[in-house]
Amino acid sequence: MPNFILRLTLICLSFLSFHLIAAQSVLPHQDWKTLETQHFKVHYTLEYRDWAVSAAHEMEASVEAIVQSQNRKMHEKVDVVVFDPLNDSNGFALPFSTKPIMALYATPPLSDSIIANSSSWQQLLALHEYVHLVHLAQPSRNNFTRSLSEFWDLYDVAFREDVSRWVAEGYATLQESRLTGRGRLYDTQVEAMIRQFAKEGALPKYSQLNNVLGSYRIGSMAYLVGVRFLFWLEDNYSVETLDAVWTRLQAKQGRSFEEAFQGVFLESPEYLYQRFVAEYTYEIMAQEQKLGKSSASLWYDASFDLSSPVVNADQTYIALIETNNKRDSKIKVIELSANTELKDEFEKQQKELLESDSKDVPDAMPKVFNSKAKFTLNERNFAGMRNLRWLDNDHILFSAKSRDNDGFLHQDIFRWQLSSGKVTQLTTGANLRRFDVSPDGTQLVAEHTQHGKSGLVQFNLKSLTEGRVSNIDDATEITPFSMAHIYDFPRFNPAGNALAYLQSGLNKPWSLYIKPLATEAKAVLVNMPYQYQFLSYPQWSQNGEYLYFVAGSSNTLKLYRYELSNQQLVAVSQGQELVSWPIELTQVQLTPDGEKQDWLMHVSTQSRGPDIFVKPYNSIDPVVVTKLADQNNFDYLAANTDSKVLMPEAAINLDTSIGEERAYDIWDQDITDTLTGTEATASYGSSEIGIKGGDLLQRLNWQANIMEGTHDLASGFSASIAWQGWPIKLTGHIYQAELSNTASPNILPESFLNKDKKLSGFYLSGSKPYGLNASNYRGNITATYMENLSDWQDTQAVKLSHTQITGQDFVKWGWSQHSRLEFLSGETDTPTLNESWQGINADLGLAAHVFGFQFAANYQFAERTGTDMALLQFGGIDSATFLSKGQANTVFSSEFALGYALGNEFSDLKLSLSQRQSGYEFYYSEPNIDGQKIAEVIGVAGQSKVDIFRSGLTNIVLKYGVAEVNPVAGDSEVEAWLSWFYQF
Repeated sequence: MPNFILRLTLICLSFLSFHLIAAQSVLPHQDWKTLETQHFKVHYTLEYRDWAVSAAHEMEASVEAIVQSQNRKMHEKVDVVVFDPLNDSNGFALPFSTKPIMALYATPPLSDSIIANSSSWQQLLALHEYVHLVHLAQPSRNNFTRSLSEFWDLYDVAFREDVSRWVAEGYATLQESRLTGRGRLYDTQVEAMIRQFAKEGALPKYSQLNNVLGSYRIGSMAYLVGVRFLFWLEDNYSVETLDAVWTRLQAKQGRSFEEAFQGVFLESPEYLYQRFVAEYTYEIMAQEQKLGKSSASLWYDASFDLSSPVVNADQTYIALIETNNKRDSKIKVIELSANTELKDEFEKQQKELLESDSKDVPDAMPKVFNSKAKFTLNERNFAGMRNLRWLDNDHILFSAKSRDNDGFLHQDIFRWQLSSGKVTQLTTGANLRRFDVSPDGTQLVAEHTQHGKSGLVQFNLKSLTEGRVSNIDDATEITPFSMAHIYDFPRFNPAGNALAYLQSGLNKPWSLYIKPLATEAKAVLVNMPYQYQFLSYPQWSQNGEYLYFVAGSSNTLKLYRYELSNQQLVAVSQGQELVSWPIELTQVQLTPDGEKQDWLMHVSTQSRGPDIFVKPYNSIDPVVVTKLADQNNFDYLAANTDSKVLMPEAAINLDTSIGEERAYDIWDQDITDTLTGTEATASYGSSEIGIKGGDLLQRLNWQANIMEGTHDLASGFSASIAWQGWPIKLTGHIYQAELSNTASPNILPESFLNKDKKLSGFYLSGSKPYGLNASNYRGNITATYMENLSDWQDTQAVKLSHTQITGQDFVKWGWSQHSRLEFLSGETDTPTLNESWQGINADLGLAAHVFGFQFAANYQFAERTGTDMALLQFGGIDSATFLSKGQANTVFSSEFALGYALGNEFSDLKLSLSQRQSGYEFYYSEPNIDGQKIAEVIGVAGQSKVDIFRSGLTNIVLKYGVAEVNPVAGDSEVEAWLSWFYQF
């Protein structure tokens, strides 16, 4: 049994690790509604009603398109949760064959995103996630496997993970593109990036396709290269041949993906992938000869990733965001002048080298000497820094994510003062993404997205800087809020009397507008190149006469200049590079040996990441664009695909007659069998078979288990229930167990062996979490009543608890502090004695991290007063039956036997070292009872919790560890433990 639990644990957590980044808990106590259609049950709060209803139409259209193109669909209704926990564009699907789930995040993508090419965000997201279910959640044709899947959630979802990430994401991306003519397969920016990687021989190896971290953009390759490989397979073999792989995966005969693939293609996927890379690279290299090489020169060599470069008004500094391969970001403020000192130092070193060895060969001159970073700001408690804008020479505004009291993330605006290093949060929960500051520093215009709707809003900057704005109600609308449009890159012209911005529309690409601010004149639509598809990065020239931007067509990106005086469009690059973030500079010395002159600066991306390049303005060979786009006709966008089945045009459809709208039903219960267990060499082991149920949003949860134990626990049962329909969470637990007559003194203390063997009890508790707004402080207040009963001792107790955690995170270093304080009042009865007592439990922790390692000290203390009985019982492992929060006087410790020591005062100081976010720690501790040290313990331990959707994937607790225990009296032992159970 322990081996099976371990295997199931590893498989399940391997699957869940991909989704946990995106998945966040919903708030069950909110007023949720359900729209039930023919194939879906869509759940949403009232704020997301319009978005959810419109998305339901796209979901039903997805079902029809998949049925027509593949003759596949889900035979069970799909539960869909609409919410927005990250203020980012995302979603996921959980491929249960009988209880499939989709989660859709309402925030739409911005113009430079790799998912921006779609008829609408709702259509792309609904189709992509539904394809996941149709692809991965088809019931097995093996009767035993199908039956087991119907009753056991964990088996149903975890044992489907033989399909690699690149296969799952690549195929969903393939269908999103085939059925719309849009999507990532036909995205100009994406194709230009993959072609750049191919030119450098940097397409990922087959073994790297599933990677999330590592080389630049490797986490996206499952989608972007995976889809192109699958498309190549369909093109070189047939659509039917690839489709046969999915049919073979659900066969009665069990097959891995590799076996299912090789059986129809007669080659392994790795072998054919190598052939695909060779052909793709050959094609790209042949086309490269036609474009020639770019004349731009490297000016700044970034370490990994770079974004949002912006120059201050007097052109002395450039600020940018640089991110390393561990996703740690920092804002750098770099001198815009050439770094002559570094060049002189290099030349001096080479001269000294030759003087010491005249026959040596000196280092070649570096391509660039990076200019000095004058100021640096690491991420702190906020994360995801982006969109830098200069307020003045001493202040930079940027957006980053902050967490609200419910744990959800929002993009807010922060101000960084360079001279002092002080960072001030200016908005709270505002969901402001890209923004700009007027030249006089008085106004701020931002793209605001909320509940799936986007619009441009304007703030008086003074109200922000004085900290009076806490929500979006203080802003003025510039454009109407809509689900049909998304806005991006608002940019004031240098005079401050006009605003350029990007706007998307249903079934259209992004468009660029210029809106006069001093008059009621309508916004002017900027000319675009013929049949363009990608558009982003608008930026004004220094004098405001030109507007630069990047647009893409025919798989290449070019930098364009729109001249306002004659409405002429000019191409200033010819597609040789992956260009972004243009900036015009006037009379600046950027090279050590050069003079002050005008420059055109931009970011160019290679396989190692983006860098900054520059080109003298007088060396640009502009090409007037004569063939312009008809911005009333975009039929060409969907003409890429040869699919005979296409999704209908995207639309905002709020007609609820598509289904029945009703209040969310907690009695729509999801019920699953459970198999959990505990094994500890120092204590008892147990296997538990049970049943668990709950509604999708976990408003009402319950479970019941039958336990079969080893060593000291012969049998037992437990049941739990939790209600989260109010802001206060209510939980209850009841248990009964019977100790074995053959229990060993190594497992139970001798004082237990002559007792009758029955144990039982219950607890009821209510808890209320809270947080301090816009801070990193979280707390929880809990009240619990419990009874622990046995044939030799009965205890009733009331416990009041307060837990809290806070800290500061500066990426490179940081600290955190947590505490749990519990006050107990109880009464204990024995056959000969009845006493009332009081108690206190404390758990105090302090941790600091630096260079990726965390050092922590944790002090645990418990004391019982007012009694002569030894009430505290030390040792044993937490399990589904014996929950720590339901035991009045038990201090669980997995390294020791249940009841290893008794007393009225317990203390333990634990010191630990861990790698940040690893989930486990190396530790040393010295537990004490009544002032006497029990043992010294050295070990490694960890624990995690999984809590997503569906009964089988919520409230999972996993604990594991191994330790050397050196008792004060006795021989040292190596103890190990593994515990997997559900706890509300």
